[in-house]
Amino acid sequence: MNRREFLGAALAVAASVTVSPTASDAAGSVTATHVKGISVISISGKCTIGECDIALRETLHGELNAGYKNIILNLCNVTRMDSSALGELVSCYTTVKNRMGRLVLAAPSAHVQKILEITRLISVFTIYSSMDEALASFTTTD
Repeated sequence: MNRREFLGAALAVAASVTVSPTASDAAGSVTATHVKGISVISISGKCTIGECDIALRETLHGELNAGYKNIILNLCNVTRMDSSALGELVSCYTTVKNRMGRLVLAAPSAHVQKILEITRLISVFTIYSSMDEALASFTTTD
């Protein structure tokens, strides 16, 4: 199975994963901050089709166009993620890689961690358990 087939299969599995939303699920939001020349894009709430997938894409492209090549996606506050948002994560990874940058995931919530494991995308992304570890990874690899 080539990489493209693998990612397609992973997205198909993600589409079938259901996790009951909680009453506290808030609409998704995406914000970008900068730490030591690294773009930190934080996602919170529900990251579902029409909620934050488009905002994530636009924010990432804005950061790349501003010259940021090192990107951390902070996923600690994501309460729900569907296959559309998961596909957007894969697209972000590919976009950054094609622009000779590096994208890592930081502190995925238990929900996101479970989806990444089920879809086996855990083997595609570099994932750190905390923001501090993710930030440190750029200083030790640059």
